[in-house]
Amino acid sequence: MKSILVSMYNKKGISSIVILYDGKLLERNVTKIPTDMKEETTYMQLLDTILNGMCLVRNIIQTREDVDTKRVVFELNNVNIIKWFERSEVRAEYQDKFCEIIDTLEEMPIQYLFVYKKIPYASKFALAKYIKKVEVTTFDEQDLSQEETNDLTLQVNVQKGVKTERPHLTSI
Repeated sequence: MKSILVSMYNKKGISSIVILYDGKLLERNVTKIPTDMKEETTYMQLLDTILNGMCLVRNIIQTREDVDTKRVVFELNNVNIIKWFERSEVRAEYQDKFCEIIDTLEEMPIQYLFVYKKIPYASKFALAKYIKKVEVTTFDEQDLSQEETNDLTLQVNVQKGVKTERPHLTSI
């Protein structure tokens, strides 16, 4: 039976998640590690990347009809975190994030395995040039009643590759 490979890697403030199925790339998610996570330990940053990878693979399993498997292999380059999953025990400071990951795993109808790989496949994409850039493309103004202006929100439609001038915003 075919399986999904979820390769995850963090390096120099960049989180890289690559999901493969039958040798085909399904998803490549390369992002900067969020500012609130930069002060965290390497373990906590990798746990956050693992949780993000699980959410991505859960979405793929639920929405992609061309993916017909319930076997998922999670590939990491951190032996200690893999041992946490094998033993179902973790250091106290990582307990909350670890439990969140376990809860996510239990929600998915999959068989899973955590494996160690010295250089995960995702490592080759942990570079700034692979980070997706989002551009503001249009701005829609709406008629707002007096009540709505108290909770004013800016709505922006984003479309990759189309550039427009920045909207001119005035304060109310």
